[in-house]
Amino acid sequence: MRILKPALVIAMFAFLGLSVGTTSTPVSETPHTIVAAEDEFTTALSLSNYDLSEFTSYNFSTLYTKLIGFDGCSAAQRTQIFSGWQQSWKIMNHIYWAARKGIDYDEFVALEFLAPSLRNGDQKSQFREIFMNLATIQPGWLPSWLDWKLSVRCDDPESRCPSPVHAYAGQNDTKYDVAYINFCEEYFSLQTLDEVMRYTNRTEYDDPNICGNMYLYGENQARVWLHELLHIDWVSKANQYGRNNHVTDIKVGYRNFHGSTTWFSAYGPLLCKALARATISPGFWVIQNADSLTMYMIAKYVQDKMGAYPHLPWAPEPPSSVDMPMEVGNLFTVYPNGTGVPSKDNIPDDERESGDNDNGYVADNENSVDAHPDKVVLKSWPLRTDYPTAYLSIWSSWAGRTAAPTPVVESQRLSQVLLVPQ
Repeated sequence: MRILKPALVIAMFAFLGLSVGTTSTPVSETPHTIVAAEDEFTTALSLSNYDLSEFTSYNFSTLYTKLIGFDGCSAAQRTQIFSGWQQSWKIMNHIYWAARKGIDYDEFVALEFLAPSLRNGDQKSQFREIFMNLATIQPGWLPSWLDWKLSVRCDDPESRCPSPVHAYAGQNDTKYDVAYINFCEEYFSLQTLDEVMRYTNRTEYDDPNICGNMYLYGENQARVWLHELLHIDWVSKANQYGRNNHVTDIKVGYRNFHGSTTWFSAYGPLLCKALARATISPGFWVIQNADSLTMYMIAKYVQDKMGAYPHLPWAPEPPSSVDMPMEVGNLFTVYPNGTGVPSKDNIPDDERESGDNDNGYVADNENSVDAHPDKVVLKSWPLRTDYPTAYLSIWSSWAGRTAAPTPVVESQRLSQVLLVPQ
């Protein structure tokens, strides 16, 4: 984490127009000694494998007093919560500089998670704004006069924690008068970011089904932190804090032939990729889906650390015409009129389908809960002509339909195509 001097921070905040959650009401914190908090925070740093030299010139107490409350959390849970936050800093910092430099929307990771460049033009500046503001949700970016607090809970005040929910967020904790994140039991069994990043070691894990598989990289504590922070409006600069819509958990679905609708949470790599191909304006939906933004950040982080794009699971194949159906992995096939049929293959547990009759919402796969999710029926989508030729060629080789192109396509600039089967 880079520690900025106050003058530089002031200039940066003026340039970026960043906003934070504040309150005029004094915050009453759960009794929790400073010594214990410091010990837990320090222990968490060792779990997170974060470089302690980053903090040599910073007021250490500022770091562990940003998170308050911890209602219902044990000492061990507090340590893991601190650790997940610290783990997320690695991705925050990485994506901050990528966004500041300028996101390459023709890069495969952006094409698959943020929608093709021709279909997300209205959202490009908003993507940049969200990613850069997210990176400030760590103490080193803030001068002491521009402060924020975040309530943390483990007592499930909204009763939303049955498995497999990892966590959920809210805009205001009535006890502390700040935004909050509640962590559920499932969070504490997740791996750390460094533990899942071991798969980037291609000397040990050279099988593309392992080193190229986003399912293996996604289940970690940093991912939960990034996802939940994006739900908080002052982080994503939504509603009264900026120009963006609230970042929710979008539901994608298809209409059954008997009239009901089957819905899936756009959660996890496959359904986030499907959302990036939903309707002729997928960017509009992607920027409102917390896990799409999170999956992009993690995949970008993995790609740049490994030097190869983790392309699995395959994104839905772009149809060649508006009359062609689109197959979404082993989940379902959807037709241009919005009707669809389920796949006969096995469905992963975290992408299990749910149904409704348009009179209410029912879900089985709520890894992250939002009280008012938006829904989009998959019908009409970007076509092959919306994607760069190089990407289509590589996609075909991933699917085993053509030989890997040589030399490596210059437009990609990174060696992620090394994961293409030769």
